Amino acid sequence: MDNQYMHKYNPYLYIWGAQWIIGALLIYIWNLEHNHIALTITVWAAALLTLIVFVLGLKQRSKHASEQRSTPSSLPSRSNHPFMWVFPICYLIASVGLFMHAADQDYFLFDLLRALVLGFIYTVLGVRLGRELIYLGIWLLALTAVLTIWYLGFTPLVLMFFGGWSLVACAVILRIWSRAATITAITQTFSK
Repeated sequence: MDNQYMHKYNPYLYIWGAQWIIGALLIYIWNLEHNHIALTITVWAAALLTLIVFVLGLKQRSKHASEQRSTPSSLPSRSNHPFMWVFPICYLIASVGLFMHAADQDYFLFDLLRALVLGFIYTVLGVRLGRELIYLGIWLLALTAVLTIWYLGFTPLVLMFFGGWSLVACAVILRIWSRAATITAITQTFSK
């Protein structure tokens, strides 16, 4: 994956991050259940926006396909050390433990699973792309652990809210990396 163009995933991260945040605020303000129609509408609206962004992106990519060039770039925080794969493996083990701890609470399992899967994706992507995503995944695991062990009743609200903000933070991180890769590519071009 060319690091200069990673920001093309940002609209999806913003859309679904906003959906999680709005869902959490609806749960908090109106004390809604997960199957309430208002939350379903936010999911369908996010899915529709995702489809619109995807179709517009296809049109834009086909228009600019001939202009697109590949430039070498690197992430300053990227590490290919084999030890880095310990983080996703440990994350997975901790996730299974937390999930088993809350297994008797059916109402909270969906939010726990969603947050744990999102954090796992961050750690796996962090091994490939950069340590900031690993930090984001570990933060989400720590938040999930605290909520699962001590504050299980707040799980839907807090994990939806901060899970949404983590998606927005991931988009910001990808945007920063994309700008850094662009600057690196320009600098390499002019230094030759």
